[in-house]
Amino acid sequence: MNQLIGNIWCMACIISLVSTGCGPTSKEASTEQSTGFAMDLSAEDFSRYTTDSTCILLDVRTHEEFQSGHIPGALMIDYYDEDFADRISTLDKAKTIYIYCRSGGRSGRAMKMMQQQGFDRLYNLDGGIKAWTEAGRAVSSQISNEQLQRACRKPSIGSGRLQRRVVPTLQNAAAHFKGGRPTNG
Repeated sequence: MNQLIGNIWCMACIISLVSTGCGPTSKEASTEQSTGFAMDLSAEDFSRYTTDSTCILLDVRTHEEFQSGHIPGALMIDYYDEDFADRISTLDKAKTIYIYCRSGGRSGRAMKMMQQQGFDRLYNLDGGIKAWTEAGRAVSSQISNEQLQRACRKPSIGSGRLQRRVVPTLQNAAAHFKGGRPTNG
């Protein structure tokens, strides 16, 4: 009888380990759907994994919020942009993506949307950048050329009259953030 109980206990432990899978551990709840794995991470856990150069660090706040301070190396795609779903669909689904916003609400919704689009490994910063800064983590207000180019790359402005109006505006914004002079365009 004791051997039977021991075997059942052993099987329960093995099933538990197999069903939780690999990846960062967190005291936060995780959800696993048929389209991938998603988990909320504390600022401490989030900071351990965002230094991986093979991952994508995604800020889903507005341009103004991003400019006021973001996690270094983050790519910004505004959750409120009408083409948000189209823009996130262009990201590499094979990469691990770490998502954050101001307090965790938008990034949580973005994470669910991305799961539905087939992204496999998604991690949300629980409490957003507020929790990040409260934990004493660094933020930057510097915007690299790559960040600016990726933030400005929208399918809806690919060519034509709209591009002629938008691109000079984006170039002026880039000059402003880099301390240069705007052009007349």
